[in-house]
Amino acid sequence: MLIFGHLGIGLQLSKPFIQNNKNNFDLKWFFLGCLLPDIIDKSTFYLTKLYLGYPHALLPGTRTLGHTFIFSFFFFILYKKSKKFAHVFFPLMIGIISHIFLDHIGDTIAVTFFSSSLPAGTTVNTSEVLQGVFWPFLGFHFAETAYTDLGDHFKRASLPHLWISEILGFLALTINFKFIKQNRRIFKKD
Repeated sequence: MLIFGHLGIGLQLSKPFIQNNKNNFDLKWFFLGCLLPDIIDKSTFYLTKLYLGYPHALLPGTRTLGHTFIFSFFFFILYKKSKKFAHVFFPLMIGIISHIFLDHIGDTIAVTFFSSSLPAGTTVNTSEVLQGVFWPFLGFHFAETAYTDLGDHFKRASLPHLWISEILGFLALTINFKFIKQNRRIFKKD
């Protein structure tokens, strides 16, 4: 899933949390949370690979620490401890959880329904996925990335299931524009 998929579908799935917590919910932080796992993990992976010339053993893929529930739990603790910044930490946490959920559901849908368009040998190893999501409770291993380099990563962005999720995400953002605009905190400075 790419940017619009995470933002739009994530917003649609998270609307009940947003509507139940309007006083504590700032959409700009939610949208950042929807993208934060990829911002952290992909940049860490590719910068490490660029610097070392190969992936580091502790960070073997593009879904590592930012794609774990312990990462979102960190923001839950900050939310509970900080009254002043609750409007920042709660939406970040919800955005991160939606990102993790959508990544793994998206992978399962891709392998199930679009396997003919995927690169040869692409599978979803459920135990590796769960081990990564629930790191470190189910082990200290993260799944290795299927991408050889950044160019390969961008080349795989042309897969049909990714474009379908982008179109659905864009439609969800368009349909929810009035809802987004009504949450005026997104347009105000902190």
